[in-house]
Amino acid sequence: MLRFATGFRRIEIKDGVFLVNGQAVKLKGVNRHDSHPELGQTVPLNHMIQDLNLMKKHNVNTIRTSHYPNDPRFLDLCDEYGFYVIDEADLECHGIGSAESWAEGAFHKLSANPDWREAFVDRAVRMVERDKNHASVIIWSMGNESGYDVNHIAMAEWTKERDASRPVHYEGAAPRYNGNPDVNCLDMESQMYASVDYIREYAEDEARKKPLFLCEYSHAMGNGPGDLKDYWDVIYKYPKLMGGCVWEWCDHGILTQTADGVPFFAYGGDFGDKPNDGNFCIDGLVSPDRKPHTGLLELKKVIAPIRIEAEDLAAGRLKVTNLYDFIDLRHVDILWKVENDGETAAQGYLETLELGPRGSQTVTVPYQSPASAEGRYFLTLSCRMKEETRWSEAGYEITFEQFELPAAHTKAAAAAGPVMPIEVKEEGAR
Repeated sequence: MLRFATGFRRIEIKDGVFLVNGQAVKLKGVNRHDSHPELGQTVPLNHMIQDLNLMKKHNVNTIRTSHYPNDPRFLDLCDEYGFYVIDEADLECHGIGSAESWAEGAFHKLSANPDWREAFVDRAVRMVERDKNHASVIIWSMGNESGYDVNHIAMAEWTKERDASRPVHYEGAAPRYNGNPDVNCLDMESQMYASVDYIREYAEDEARKKPLFLCEYSHAMGNGPGDLKDYWDVIYKYPKLMGGCVWEWCDHGILTQTADGVPFFAYGGDFGDKPNDGNFCIDGLVSPDRKPHTGLLELKKVIAPIRIEAEDLAAGRLKVTNLYDFIDLRHVDILWKVENDGETAAQGYLETLELGPRGSQTVTVPYQSPASAEGRYFLTLSCRMKEETRWSEAGYEITFEQFELPAAHTKAAAAAGPVMPIEVKEEGAR
């Protein structure tokens, strides 16, 4: 007898806003391939778990299975961990542009050819029928970079008739492709690498009724990704903006070694392969052995589920905002310390905040005025997990924030005469 895990959730789009269980969520995602540094696309279960643990630790909540349905065991894990998944059909015609002229519409050629209709629809059928019982799958995607015409419309219409509980996505029908057929079968607008100005203009355009999803943005190649905060300042501001997925999760190098035995990760051309894409597959947030690049650390901070802002630093007043969609902050400890030129002068922790989803609260950090105006003073707050979880140890830092205390405040304290030395706040210390 086969046994399947089940889950319940409601996916809706209302008034141009993407909702999960009635809440307007933001998809903080990455694009992921099945990829292993030694086994290629044959990925062991423990390696999938390593990926998901790393994503959780860096505040990622969404995975686009670029560009094919991933190993079904991976979706089982996503169900357990609570990830959102954009499940993508195994369909890409990008390479046809190399064989024929892009200017003559080669990109759309197969999707417009009725001889290919059955092959297109088959890709959707196999994905939906295999994965329809996974609660983590919240969006069906009709493939990637394959133009857009009647065959994609047939895919989308079949999918919506078979499963009306999930919206349908396809980026290739974006308006920037001129002469597209009707796009009413698609439930959202999707873009790749749209600028910050574009997504702001889209959100403010009342004529654009669908939510906007950035299925790829902020390419993590070389010294990328970049402009993450600029994107997310706008995404958080407008309900019509769903979020997006960074391209991409990992570098696709293959572990090998030089003639004298020095190990390295090989890629385009290192095996004598011609033609090749050079380093174009080395474009991830982590290395092939899953060591985070600095870009992942930046992403972790920008999409963190807790925001801390200064209201009155002289008085120690800060605004804490809970950006989780469904839980409060009782699982979080917020530790603070004041440093003078790198030396700890005071430290403590804030009382547990029972702050509900999307709520904000003003808190006061009980540090004293510095006894001296010498040097620079910084206040650092660290938000940490109270207890061990499947993906983190107790004390793991979710995010942090740092503020320089105002110089006028420290000078005024010195001018006022002697005060008691700064105390170390120990109450409730762990």
